[in-house]
Amino acid sequence: GNPNAALFVGSMQTAGSGVFHLGAFGMASNVLTITTSTSTAYLHNGVFWYFVDKQSFGFADSANVALNAADPTSGAYRLSWNACYPNPGCTPPGGYRSGNFRGLN
Repeated sequence: GNPNAALFVGSMQTAGSGVFHLGAFGMASNVLTITTSTSTAYLHNGVFWYFVDKQSFGFADSANVALNAADPTSGAYRLSWNACYPNPGCTPPGGYRSGNFRGLN
């Protein structure tokens, strides 16, 4: 894709509802950049992003994260997806949390 394109990452209120619960925009080149820290997300466009390869992907309202397969840190403005496939024993890829709703995968 185009690295200069804007990218929206979000979660629906309920499956098939057509209403977003939480979301953020960023440039694809920033949002999809592989990061390495499991404790610090990186600021871009007013949101803190992370994409630890074969581990987790998402955003938060602060730089503090606690990444494993996803971010369990408290906060209503956090979205975290498991991105650990194909690691053995990994939770299948998908959305772990949307705000305070967790265990969604």
